[in-house]
Amino acid sequence: MLVHTGNRARSSAERAATDIRGLEAAAPRMTDTSGDRFRITLGTRDYDSRSEACTPSPRGWATPG
Repeated sequence: MLVHTGNRARSSAERAATDIRGLEAAAPRMTDTSGDRFRITLGTRDYDSRSEACTPSPRGWATPG
């Protein structure tokens, strides 16, 4: 039982190390969108307000399916 617990912990640690390497590789490509830094282009329109960006478009880009 203890062997299994140790093996499982090692496996979890290896997966976590892989995740960390992936996150560290992606970090330089991340863009801060917190607060006033939010920007998005949907279709041909640029938004700097989250509430405006989530308002459904008459063309239906925000409708499911």
